[in-house]
Formats: sequence, C-alpha cells, structure tokens
Amino acid sequence: MRMKEEHIGLMAYEAISLVTVALSSVFSVAMGFVGGSNRGPMVGRSYTLSVTLLISLLAVLGVFIFHNLLLKGDDVTLRFIVALVFTPVASLSVIVLGIAILGALYKRYASIDQLSLPLCIITLAAIYLGIFTSIFILADMLPDNAKNAVYVFYGSILGSVLGYAMPTTITASLLLTLGACDVLILWLPQYKGRMLSALRDNKRTIRHVSISTNYIDIGLGDIVLYAMISGHAISRLTVWGSATVIVVLIVGLLVNAYVLMKREMIPGLMFTAIPSALSMLILLAIP
Repeated sequence: MRMKEEHIGLMAYEAISLVTVALSSVFSVAMGFVGGSNRGPMVGRSYTLSVTLLISLLAVLGVFIFHNLLLKGDDVTLRFIVALVFTPVASLSVIVLGIAILGALYKRYASIDQLSLPLCIITLAAIYLGIFTSIFILADMLPDNAKNAVYVFYGSILGSVLGYAMPTTITASLLLTLGACDVLILWLPQYKGRMLSALRDNKRTIRHVSISTNYIDIGLGDIVLYAMISGHAISRLTVWGSATVIVVLIVGLLVNAYVLMKREMIPGLMFTAIPSALSMLILLAIP
C-alpha cells in the first residue's frame, strides 16, 4: 500500500476500506439469509489442521508467484488472473443478492411457480455479468474510476465468501500467513527496493492489481482480506465476537492511516489482518 498525497490519500484510504467492510458485512448477511447460519465447527480437528497447513502453503506460493509477476511487469498474466477470479464472483453476487431479495419478497407470491421467471432472469443476469466482467478486465476497457469501483465491489464479495466458507482456525491461519508475508516483503531491503522500483516503472501493471487513484494505491489483496475479516466475523462469530473483530479491524485501519503519514509505503496487513486473526483465535479459545 502506497500513498502519494498525504491528507487526501488518508481520507481515500479510510473511505475505501470502510466501504469494503460495509459491503462485505451486507453480503455476508445476504449469504446467511440464502444459505443459513454458518456458525460453529464444521470439520474435525485433524482435518482442520491439514487443510490449514495446505491453505497456508498455497497462500505463500501464491504471494511468491504474484509478486514475481508484478516485479516483471507481466501485465497480461495479471489481468488474466484477476479476470479468472472475478468472473465467478460477479455471477455469484447476482445469484446471492437476487435470491436474498426474492426470499424477502416470497410471501407476496401465491405459489413457487410464480418465482420461475425471476429465477430465470437472475440466472441470465449472472451469466451475462460474468461474461462482461471477464471481457472488460481482459481487454482493459474500464476507466480508472469504474475499475476501482468494480474492484472494491467484487473484492468485498470475494472476501465475504471466503470468510463465510472457512472455519475460524483456517481463516485466522491464512490471515497470519499472508500478514507475515506482507511484512517480510516490505522489510527485506533488497525486495523493498525492487518493489518501489516496480511501483514507479510499471504503473500500468500496478493499476490492474490495485485500487489506484491520484492519491493512494491500495493492493487488491488488502481489500479482499479486509472483507474476509468482516465477512467471517458477521457470518461465523457471535454478536460480541463480530463486534470485537470488526473494532480491531477498524482500529488497524486507523493505525495504517497514521503510519502512512510518516512513510511512503507500508504493509497493509500488519496492523489489520494480524491483530484481527489473533483476536479470532482468542475468541475461539474462550469457552
């Protein structure tokens, strides 16, 4: 995460981050309405441990590959990866929100047969939105402001889906792993220098994997993980647990803004993902 102009950049960062948390929370509530409550353990301990280790290793591998593509300025491959991820997210967003709205209006219908047309419309809209999302990202057809809005929206949905799907232990482990990678990358002098050079020299590439404005660049991964934290808190934890984790996240966002006043670039997960993950584990340990 990098800031270009101090005061406006700080306001833009806080606004984008809080919008992400709000969108993720709303979508998590919609998923709970469609799919039911997702609280409580889903799998055994041994299975959870093996899955946690596997996901953590895959996360490290993904970070390594992604940053190497970024340093090389491989614009085409990065756009393909973003399109590959966001295309199903676009379709899923239409399906979940559409079914949630239909569910809220269900009592107005005399029979389930009358829902067939709305369900067909939702399905077609999901297919078309997925196709157009893929085309717009691959062809780089979106203006910067539209791209930023799409990235925030889809990143929020992707994060909330991940938070909804994964148990707390796996979510916390993933956050700790990615947070540690984020910190190490920007603390290793040789790697930090290469990253700063890439940010200056490959501006076109950077804009494909970040929310990039005239004032600040926020990594797309940061947005997804902020959303995953709030989405997991809403869908998996108790009311008090949800409030605790979201407060920890918001405090971390404020700390990020304060540190950005003193440095050009910081790891966006050090004060957000890591404390949020630790708070989840503490809440999990409390009987």
